[in-house]
Amino acid sequence: MDILNILQTKHRTEREAIIWDLVVENLANAKSKKDFKRMIGKLLSKSEKQQIVNRVSILALVKAGKSYSEIGAITWASPVTISTIKKNFWDKSGHYQSCLSVSKRKRARESWTNPKFQKSSWRKAFDDIDIWEIIKNPPRPPGMGIKN
Repeated sequence: MDILNILQTKHRTEREAIIWDLVVENLANAKSKKDFKRMIGKLLSKSEKQQIVNRVSILALVKAGKSYSEIGAITWASPVTISTIKKNFWDKSGHYQSCLSVSKRKRARESWTNPKFQKSSWRKAFDDIDIWEIIKNPPRPPGMGIKN
């Protein structure tokens, strides 16, 4: 089924899910890091990329045990933003929610160390990756550095 047909025949929420799956499938089928980067570069604006980098940085700092004030000083994020990103990442729903939508939720104030909170699929996917280490020592492109 082509995208034009999906856009014309499906309800908004259904077509969002179908098209998102197509985007994820195409990104997953990228032949190289360069192809993946090119596809993401065409899909996301500069500010969207900056938001993603900022969110990943905040998660790395939270994982490193930094306080909200330390994280805020480094990333210029408010405590509410940090809390929202933290809740979104470790929440089991799997969907990002803005600060506004999180604040509207009527949720009991529980500690994130409570065993009732299960690991989300995102957390499971990134558990083995040390994001803080990647931020401190980013991978170098081939050909850079000292030759053997």
